[in-house]
Formats: sequence, C-alpha cells, structure tokens
Amino acid sequence: MLIALLGSDGVVAMVLHGAPLPLDLTLRFSLATAAGMVAGRLVSHRLSALHVQVGFAGALICVALGMTAKAALGG
Repeated sequence: MLIALLGSDGVVAMVLHGAPLPLDLTLRFSLATAAGMVAGRLVSHRLSALHVQVGFAGALICVALGMTAKAALGG
C-alpha cells in the first residue's frame, strides 16, 4: 500500500510539473502492478515471512544493479 501511495504521489507531481503521461504505458504499468500485487498475496501465504523478505530484497538488488549498469554505460 505504501509503495502504491508513494508511486502515485510521484506520478501526480510529475504531471503537475508538465510531464506527459502516455496512456498506453500507464495502463500497462497499472495492470502489471495489480497483477503483481495479487500474485504476491497468493504466494505470500505459502511462504514464510523470511522468504518473502529475502525475495523482495533480491528483487531490489537486481533493480539497483540494473540501474547502476545503465548509468555506468550511459544508457
């Protein structure tokens, strides 16, 4: 819930500052986010809290490494 609120706040701030909001990309992102939340809810009941936390931390590390590589390669 917190992630959704923070993400929404960032989108609203960018739109208020004049950034364009492509509807097709926004819809795909929203659908993927909703699907991920539903899948996470279903899977989290079958896993221990530690496994959920480790999985989430692993995903964050992968995203951080990808962003670092993109910045280092000038992309």
